[in-house]
Amino acid sequence: MRNEKTKILVEAGVMLALAIILSYLRLGRMPQGGSVSLQMLPIFIIALRWGVVPGVLTGAAFGLMQILLGEAWIATPLQAFIDYPLAFGVVGIAGFFRNKKVVGIALGGMLRFLCHFFAGVVFFAEYAGEQNVYIYSGVYNITYILPEIIIAALITPMLLSKIKGVSNNQQQEQEYHTFKLLISVALPLLLTVFLMDEFKLEFINEFLFKGVIGLAWLITLVANIRDYLKNNFKTPLIVFIYTQLVTLAAYIAIAVFTLFSS
Repeated sequence: MRNEKTKILVEAGVMLALAIILSYLRLGRMPQGGSVSLQMLPIFIIALRWGVVPGVLTGAAFGLMQILLGEAWIATPLQAFIDYPLAFGVVGIAGFFRNKKVVGIALGGMLRFLCHFFAGVVFFAEYAGEQNVYIYSGVYNITYILPEIIIAALITPMLLSKIKGVSNNQQQEQEYHTFKLLISVALPLLLTVFLMDEFKLEFINEFLFKGVIGLAWLITLVANIRDYLKNNFKTPLIVFIYTQLVTLAAYIAIAVFTLFSS
């Protein structure tokens, strides 16, 4: 028991240091904080290897280090707590789903999103201008958190299988389908939001951003249809394909309504 605690402590320290390093290897930086990086990976690894408590503590420690290292965007002490120790601490809740890694990663990532979303609505409302503050905060934060969740969902299970030295094909196949389902839902919804002419963000290269999401959506749709046919129609059509088709229909309906109402 003591050896296990020592191992957890040492591993958590290493992963904390790795998370700090990865936080500097980022893709861009948003005006009020936030960027795409691999900083959540070490937190997910600790949580999925050792459980919720080590994961939450490691995440909270990382958030605190972001403040101490001057990497935090601080408006008030409460906002700093919500956006950093709390937001990264809840990432460790992924440890509740150690046998369903992709589900745990998605949950931990979305809980972090909710923390940033709440902080954005309460403390950064003035940056929304004339836009709806809830939409502004939601889109602002999902812009960088969703890519981090996707990257973590792709990489973390592979890293854990290498660490454990075990390859469970059935579990990996299940995680692949779970991940693909999450992407099937997230991509078209995100694309729909950004195709709405009413919502514009100066800090996003709209053409590039929409193009990347649209291409990823198309690839996912093709992969879903291929698997649907390959499995001799055993995969429910409504699960893998309707997520895109219904969202596309919703966007067309919105566009038509806007056209006729203007």
